Amino acid sequence: MIATSMIGLKFKLAHKRASKDTWNISDKAKHKALIGILKSMIKELERDPEKLVPVPLAFQYKGKEYKGTGIPVISSCKDGVCQQLDITLNKKHLGVIKCTKNGWHITDVPQGLTKVIGNQLLQWYE
Repeated sequence: MIATSMIGLKFKLAHKRASKDTWNISDKAKHKALIGILKSMIKELERDPEKLVPVPLAFQYKGKEYKGTGIPVISSCKDGVCQQLDITLNKKHLGVIKCTKNGWHITDVPQGLTKVIGNQLLQWYE
């Protein structure tokens, strides 16, 4: 069996709420934001290219093996450390993990599992 896998980086330029038909910023502002993100990415890649690659995840939690990746949300990265990553484990998309002042958080994921993922991410960025 042949399988193809693709991993990459995510950029958040804008959002559109379900209750609205418009984006939260104008096309001109999105264009300016994209230029800023790309300039920042170039700066980070020149400084420390290893910190902007997808983060490999592999661990055990409650007797179950987990393997996957964390894809950095580039707009959350500063000085080679990303505060938000899009998490996929065991071929299942879990959502975006966010580093907050109260620790790591992923919506609808048990806090224990979130903590283990967060610890792996902290080790990666050390």
